[in-house]
Amino acid sequence: MNALREWLIAICVASVAAGLAHMLAPSGGLQRTLKTLTGVFLLCVVAFPVLGGVRFDLNFPELGASAAEQSEALEQTVLDQLMAETSDRVSAQVETVLGQCGVNDAEIEIRMDIDGD
Repeated sequence: MNALREWLIAICVASVAAGLAHMLAPSGGLQRTLKTLTGVFLLCVVAFPVLGGVRFDLNFPELGASAAEQSEALEQTVLDQLMAETSDRVSAQVETVLGQCGVNDAEIEIRMDIDGD
């Protein structure tokens, strides 16, 4: 009997939420789309107990390691690009200053330490 009560409460709450969404929705094509979506939502709420409370396992452990590796690789790529761009800009500034001082064709070597030691 408790399950029936919870199911009816869920239907009532879903109906109130759908009603609020209808009241807040602008008129036109979006309203028709919203009516369809809320209808499907209410149908799912009503059918949920019939389906036996279907649970979906969306845990993809094989993607976790891959995502971490991709994140590290992306972080390293961005860091390398940042270092190259910074080095190019500093080198251009040094060439400009040296050119103003009359020093031309100087070999400029930039070394950066970003570890924060």
